[in-house]
Amino acid sequence: MEGKKRPPPRIQVPAQQQFTEIPSMHRTNSGKLRIDSLSDIEFIERLGQGSAGIVDKCRHIPSNKIVAVKRVPLTSNNEIKRQIITEVNALNSCKNQHIVYSYGAVVHQGVMNIIMEYMDKGSLKDALQRCGRISEDVIGHIAFQVLSGLEYLHRKKKIVHRDIKPSNLLLTSEGLVKISDFGVSGIMSHTNATKRTFVGTVTYMSPERFTDEGYHVDTDIWSLGLSLLECATGRYPYPEPDENGNIPVLTFWELMNYISARKAPEPPPGSSEEFRDFIRICLGKEKDSRSTVGELLSHPFIQRNINPISFNLWLNQINSL
Repeated sequence: MEGKKRPPPRIQVPAQQQFTEIPSMHRTNSGKLRIDSLSDIEFIERLGQGSAGIVDKCRHIPSNKIVAVKRVPLTSNNEIKRQIITEVNALNSCKNQHIVYSYGAVVHQGVMNIIMEYMDKGSLKDALQRCGRISEDVIGHIAFQVLSGLEYLHRKKKIVHRDIKPSNLLLTSEGLVKISDFGVSGIMSHTNATKRTFVGTVTYMSPERFTDEGYHVDTDIWSLGLSLLECATGRYPYPEPDENGNIPVLTFWELMNYISARKAPEPPPGSSEEFRDFIRICLGKEKDSRSTVGELLSHPFIQRNINPISFNLWLNQINSL
């Protein structure tokens, strides 16, 4: 009929690749960007690759907008499928300036393509590799922004991220720190607020996750504390160097036992008492001894570093290093 608009073209997904938990392939967030087909996406360069898939820098041709596309193969493994679906659902449900924004997902030829905003300053891990140690005032502002994102996840969305680490904290030239990678996130049930699955990055796991105690929001607090301590020292805090300054190489199980048995690491010599106390209440070996997001946001170490001036100066410098 004349004047009637045609619906946008759809990618046909083979029946064996369809499962009802995947959200709409053509989801549009607040009209900001519409992804109708992968033919709308132009590859620019590879940003990273890991066991969970690859991430590419791309251009959305209709809008000329730069985006990041995470490509994850859909396998027959139900647990991996569940993690992929969890990531898509979590990203699609979150609207907060400290959470990486998702424009939607497209399934094509057995691959889930998650289209997200492009973070032009890379990850905190990238920044650490360039600059080594980070000053306390910059760490404090990073912590403030990450805690603001965690407050949204924990209180409003009832989501435990479970994989907070420097490579999952992304930076923008506008001065924002955003939480990414929800592939192992857990939704907190009102009837069972402690989860008992064993996924995530081992080295940033809290001690209770090595046992049968499960995990809760305080799992993210431990991981944040460890990540901030890494920023202060310039290296992952475990294991401690020996008397000759050499760092032992530990196996998976040795590292688990090491973290469980040893006392929590501390900030380097010369750190302020405020920072020492902040790290102490993040890295309580017993989960009940860790502070909540709300308590941490009101901590003097955070309150004196809310101003972004030092952080923005550091952010502008890291690309020149």
